[in-house]
Amino acid sequence: MLAGDMSTYGTVVTQEQAPQRRTSKAVLALAAVALMVVGVVALSGSSSTSLRSVVDSNRNRQMYAKVSPEVREVGLKVLNMTVNHLRWAIIGFNLNQDTIIPLMTGTATNDWETDFIQFRNALPNDEAVIAVYNFEYWLDETETELDPIMITWAPPNMDPAALANAGYFLGAEILALNTDEGRINTETMNTGTGNDNIGKDKGKGFAKSPERTGFTGPYRLSSMSETYGQFCEEEMALGPKICSLDKAFHNCPFESEDEAMWTEANPCKQEACAGGVFGNPDAIELDVGRTIPQACCDYITTDFCAAAKADGSVGAGVGEMGCHPSTVTALSKLCEAYEKPTLTVVKGSYDDLKNCGEECRSSCALFTDPNDTFKTCDGCAIDGVFDEATGQTSQCFPGAYGYVEDMCCGFNPECVTFDNSALCGTQEYNQCGWINQLDCQAMKDEQELAAAVAGCCVVKNAEDGGFGLDHTYDVTRNFLECGGAAADGTTRYSTLEGAEAEFFPAALDLDAQGTCDKLVADAQALKDAADAAAAAAAATTTAAPARRV
Repeated sequence: MLAGDMSTYGTVVTQEQAPQRRTSKAVLALAAVALMVVGVVALSGSSSTSLRSVVDSNRNRQMYAKVSPEVREVGLKVLNMTVNHLRWAIIGFNLNQDTIIPLMTGTATNDWETDFIQFRNALPNDEAVIAVYNFEYWLDETETELDPIMITWAPPNMDPAALANAGYFLGAEILALNTDEGRINTETMNTGTGNDNIGKDKGKGFAKSPERTGFTGPYRLSSMSETYGQFCEEEMALGPKICSLDKAFHNCPFESEDEAMWTEANPCKQEACAGGVFGNPDAIELDVGRTIPQACCDYITTDFCAAAKADGSVGAGVGEMGCHPSTVTALSKLCEAYEKPTLTVVKGSYDDLKNCGEECRSSCALFTDPNDTFKTCDGCAIDGVFDEATGQTSQCFPGAYGYVEDMCCGFNPECVTFDNSALCGTQEYNQCGWINQLDCQAMKDEQELAAAVAGCCVVKNAEDGGFGLDHTYDVTRNFLECGGAAADGTTRYSTLEGAEAEFFPAALDLDAQGTCDKLVADAQALKDAADAAAAAAAATTTAAPARRV
């Protein structure tokens, strides 16, 4: 369900979620919305006025509440996290507010807390959306669980009409994201009024209820400040003990809580780890400094938890408590040498990464012209967190859902004016090519370098005799490689490595080799002339002094 006045979101008034149970009544009610959309609960021949009004409210909803086929495709990709490595996807209205489309996707990492923060930052400030999320958590100190769920979000004080419109589309969204047919088994849920037999096996002669392998929920995200732990406890209702296992190391996370079970290899028995405090890496008290000696961290990552140590063996803790990737990721934040990762800007994209406009705060899928995504947002940080350089959290950036990855590229400035592959293909004369945007800068550099003026690069020798014969006359370096300024005003193509050089362009009637040969000949002529003059001067004698009589 969505935050706000839930009586306007869909056709069913939902009840408060019971805080003590993981599966809430809200989930059941919203599942019922989906079932009513397809008429599963419509009873043949019923004359009930209340039932007819409910059915009528959902009639033709799939026709008018349009959901793009891409929603289902993206949902399936999120479900297959092992292959696609997606943690979440956000789904909402298109620019015209008449069709539901995928808006954003996020990559899955071993840092569950950061993944949740990036997801939360991607939620719109003024729109209601539904999301799918691969929620991971610990079952106990040694085993984790992955639960694909649906999450609803609506900002506080949202316009009631807009909220009602979002609710009208909710059932169709749930159907599009459901990968199974049939009813949800609610037999294990205490609805407070007795079991309703929805989804229950009816016994011999009836089809067996299918196993649910899709998303569960929806669950509600209450605020933009909600954390992974809060959502785990309050919405997933998994309880504080389970939800705290993500970051709580219980003094020493390795092998066992029972010190008697520790082996000699356990980091907590190593001298390098003496004085280390294994605590919550996101706790406020840890902001003033790290709490585990770096030597201890090095031992954990390169020895105890190493899948392949320097000698080729496997670390003693691999596969055991404390060496799970999510635990090691969290633990690294406690190390003395830990540095908070800087924002990532992809190198080598359009226009030298100078662009990250205000419109990049929105999903790439909401751009009127998809080509504006790379023209406007190619320089945005890709981490999904606040970037001080641009003063915003960008939702459209290289690699984001809806970001156009191909472009018409070439050193000729005309290339970028062609916005599709067909038009770009007509520009062979200008050496334009329709390629991946991230490869564009390399292609432009290659073309600029190839188009540079050829000639003779004279690399100066400080010990030259003054005529230039001791200099190096290089025919392989062009103007740019000889220290000339590129189109951007830099000398980034120079291969001189600090040496002083002078470039002489090839004359019309000479190639690079001929130009160098002529320069050498001119230098030799100067030296020959100087030598001749010196010899002539040496041969000149003064007249003998007159003898005295």
